[in-house]
Amino acid sequence: PGRYPAAQRAPDPADPEHLAAAERAVGAIFAILRGYGLDGDAAVDATRMFRATVHGFVSLEAAGGFGLPRDVDRSFDQMVAGLDLAYRGWRSR
Repeated sequence: PGRYPAAQRAPDPADPEHLAAAERAVGAIFAILRGYGLDGDAAVDATRMFRATVHGFVSLEAAGGFGLPRDVDRSFDQMVAGLDLAYRGWRSR
């Protein structure tokens, strides 16, 4: 308990271990986004979109917020497919 919320905080600049862990986590997302041709500011925007989308889903599921009669895993798969589609059509601004 408490690991997921703890992982949502920006790292403490005075904590080198926390900074390194955060860099590895964001680095993994950036590596995936490079596969879509996204880097720089576009990767930052796309990472925020990914985190916000997954966070919203996880938070709602944890709170029992999905009461409709549909498999939650299937809905999660659809969400991931939607992110994939969005990233494939991403246009840098």
